[in-house]
Amino acid sequence: MAASDLYTICPPLIQSLFDKDSALLLANATIEFYVDTDRLTPKPVFEIGGTSPAYTYSALPNPVILNGSGQPINASNAPTTIYLYPFDANGNIENYYVVIKSATSTTQITLENWPNLDAGATAKTENLTSVDNQISNPQFAEVYINEGIDTVYASTTVEQTFAFAPDWDIVTKGTGTVTVSRTAVAGNTDTPTSPPYYISIATSSGIEYCRLRQRMRTNSGLWSTNDGEEIYIAAGILAQAVIAESIELKLITSFGGTPINLLTKGAAPAFSYLRATSDVMPSSSDTNTGDDGYIDIYLQLNASQTMDVTSIQIVPVYTLDGGDALDFKFNSTNRQEAYLNDYYAPALSNRYQGNILTGWDFALNPAQFGVSGTVPVFASAAYIWDQTIAGRSTDSVAYSRSSAHDGMLLTTSGAAGSFYVMQYLRGAEVRKILGTVLSINAQTYHGTSEGNVTLRAYVYRAPNASSVPTLPASIVDVASGVATLTASAVSDGWTEVGRQGMGTATAALRTFTSSTEVPTLEDHKFSGWLVSESSEIDDTTKLAVVITYQYEATATTIRLLSVNLCPGPIPSRPIPETFDSVLRQCQYYYEKSYNYDVVLDAVTTVGQFTAPAFPTNGTTDTARCFAAYFNLPFKNVKRTIPDMAYYNPASNAVVGASKEVFARCERVLTTTFTSATANVSVALWTKTIGTQSVLFARAGNTALTAGLGTGSGGVDAWINFHYTADARLGIV
Repeated sequence: MAASDLYTICPPLIQSLFDKDSALLLANATIEFYVDTDRLTPKPVFEIGGTSPAYTYSALPNPVILNGSGQPINASNAPTTIYLYPFDANGNIENYYVVIKSATSTTQITLENWPNLDAGATAKTENLTSVDNQISNPQFAEVYINEGIDTVYASTTVEQTFAFAPDWDIVTKGTGTVTVSRTAVAGNTDTPTSPPYYISIATSSGIEYCRLRQRMRTNSGLWSTNDGEEIYIAAGILAQAVIAESIELKLITSFGGTPINLLTKGAAPAFSYLRATSDVMPSSSDTNTGDDGYIDIYLQLNASQTMDVTSIQIVPVYTLDGGDALDFKFNSTNRQEAYLNDYYAPALSNRYQGNILTGWDFALNPAQFGVSGTVPVFASAAYIWDQTIAGRSTDSVAYSRSSAHDGMLLTTSGAAGSFYVMQYLRGAEVRKILGTVLSINAQTYHGTSEGNVTLRAYVYRAPNASSVPTLPASIVDVASGVATLTASAVSDGWTEVGRQGMGTATAALRTFTSSTEVPTLEDHKFSGWLVSESSEIDDTTKLAVVITYQYEATATTIRLLSVNLCPGPIPSRPIPETFDSVLRQCQYYYEKSYNYDVVLDAVTTVGQFTAPAFPTNGTTDTARCFAAYFNLPFKNVKRTIPDMAYYNPASNAVVGASKEVFARCERVLTTTFTSATANVSVALWTKTIGTQSVLFARAGNTALTAGLGTGSGGVDAWINFHYTADARLGIV
């Protein structure tokens, strides 16, 4: 085989020096080590200690003494091997000047520029776990505060957190102010690390502490020493202070405890790049996981300090010395912005986007059928709020509107169980989202002291030839929170939309401590549903979204704020809308003449529809009224021809009692005023129902009211009634 540089020459296994004149062992001699460029300044040398992989390097006495056998010995007089470190504290090459003297101080030999490293050698990347800076936005390429203008944060005795830049917070405590600004840096200033910006932080008196903080999320054990591998943190920061003062970088885990010091240096009135390596990182004792587990890196300032900082760097290393050699890793502003995905990806997922589902921003749902009640059992599934079909297992689940956030409040009782909410979609709103990935964002939580609750989300599709079953029939059976299609739904062509191999969307429902905390909690985000087969895209006209809850404990309180179905891979909350807009969307499926918050059959004239009746002249015929032609316009166009129901505003009569319409005839004579009223049947009119109105035509010549006699004077007549127009899926 050819020569290979993978094989190396073995150095002397035992090192002994000899006298240059007598060729005898150089017993009791010395070896002196100096900086080659400053030959009066001693330069340390080392011996190795510890065991693999946790080696240590300890400084030897300088000069090094040779024993009687001409071998170097350590402070314990034991033979040792000398290790050189031909670099300075910044990792730049710094060769040795070596002088070997006999026991009588006779110079034996001098070695210059030893071991003759050139500019191509470096210590800066030796033994590093990564040379990538772990800090995001280290030179403040992106900020929220105004450019070149002071932003003043008012601090109180309660700790406060202010997000002033992507991935950066200002955390304060103490009564006073913290003033922050960002300054652009000109290239001709020759500032170390060539930053595009630096930030200035000034604290007033009264500030207990001010921290410039970056949080490393979902990893409470990050950079902890384990399995015998000692980890150190190499920290660096470009800083200047109005007056010379100390600057500190620290690390603390979500578990709390004593912060770990990463860097303590003196900041001068001119910019300088400060660097240090921490002590060995301890093993982690943090038991927090997921969103609750994190570590914080922060710059600590106290009262009445002013500091300019930028180019903050954190790099984990395996050796104590390797970190001090690290210069700041230069990246363009473009690259720094590209590295901010950890900020923008969650921000994008938390942005608001239009909801394909109607009324499922529950704070805006008009709940036209009543805001409170009991969820029906699965076999009697029904609409409980607008566009919200629900069913439950045996034990009771009550629903109402939350007074804290106006969303739906669901409270369970009895043993463990499950329930679901569902919405059907069909037509254009379905066709426009086929062939693209669908996402669901569920903003829903339960009380922290309650048993576990499991949330699942499903999407189902059906071809044009299939139907939406008439309630109380449903397309799904739910057992222990798991939804499956019924046999009749499968026979009718309904199928579950897959998530590209990811299985059912499932999550442990997040908990809240107080109602005020609910709107700020992290949502449940699912993605991956895709109808992609061309045959399915061409023949899918119906979708159903089903959200199931499986709860373990009685008296479980669930807040349901919103569920958003949106196209694209990023789940998002529903875009804010006005109540009027959502009400009109719901009236596409169902409307009533009553005020939206008034229950059916209420005895009220508010909102009643008034139409003319046909009066006789009252002169040659007794004054009375007959049915007349009129048109009832809907408040909003309907999805399809609706089912109509009519209610008497005066008598609280139910449908079918032949008293749905209140009729009135009035006669005014010169000195008298008389009237007649009657509750009559809507069957006295022939009705032609469309999607925008109902045309009422007289079905016969039956008088609506009794006669008022004959005589001179005017006669007027009209009718009043309430109505509902129901075009909901599963109803018609």
